[in-house]
Amino acid sequence: MIRAERLSRRFGALLALREAEFHVPRGSVTGFVGPNGAGKSTVMRMICGLLKPTSGRILVDGLDPLLRPLEVRRRLSYLPGETSIYLHMKGREFLDFLASFREGRDGELERRLPRLFELPLERKVRTYSAGMKQKLALCAVLSAPVPLLLLDEPTRGLDATMRAQFMDALDLLREKGRTILVSSHHLADIEKVCDRMLFLLEGRVVPHERVESLRRDLSKRVRVRLAEGFRPEDLTLPPGSTWEVRRGWVHITPPGEPKALVAALADQPVEALLWGRAELEEIYRRLYLESAGEGEG
Repeated sequence: MIRAERLSRRFGALLALREAEFHVPRGSVTGFVGPNGAGKSTVMRMICGLLKPTSGRILVDGLDPLLRPLEVRRRLSYLPGETSIYLHMKGREFLDFLASFREGRDGELERRLPRLFELPLERKVRTYSAGMKQKLALCAVLSAPVPLLLLDEPTRGLDATMRAQFMDALDLLREKGRTILVSSHHLADIEKVCDRMLFLLEGRVVPHERVESLRRDLSKRVRVRLAEGFRPEDLTLPPGSTWEVRRGWVHITPPGEPKALVAALADQPVEALLWGRAELEEIYRRLYLESAGEGEG
């Protein structure tokens, strides 16, 4: 659905995007991950045709947003990182107003999404909290009967309960075959719902092969929480193992396969042990440290 080819964007002396190459498969839910200033919002604006690439190109359903802007915009619904809503309208009036610009409507989504987000549509928008305004914007964007959804920090201002309901909404849209590109700083949340991830660091897309290599390496790590009163130095580990402490957990990297390490920890003062698939947050942390030139601590 989306294909970027050597995509670059410069703002004066700042090169915000550097020959990025990636694709978003049709019908996928793709997470777009990176620190502030990495270029995520810039990419989404170029997909919409709101920004012109300095070099390279981006295609949406095979169409260039600069050459065929109306055809591209008819295919997508975009939630920017910062939204503006008409405060004098009631919630339902606002949704109907935006829907009037579209070709066709999805009555099922227009009914289900406000209920899912628990929105009081008969109240004036000016009485809404910041979180409620964000949910109203989400309802407007997600209910559009288009094949592509671009969501830039959609969970901004939402509490944990509402973020979970947003994830339920994405599952509903996945069932309808929508293609979704979503950026978020809530890594644990989007990891649960996304089929795949794009990592953007310093304007560059991290190659898929590097991400998978790192995922394999990190999956060998064993994380343990020690019983009260014990320290990592009290553990007996296989020769060559290294460890570090983060957030109360001891992260241990054995020299080989972790099975021997897990067996060795069975009779030691360990209250909890995690071993298996690397979490998105850990992968992101390692990639960020590499890009910053810090290596692994």
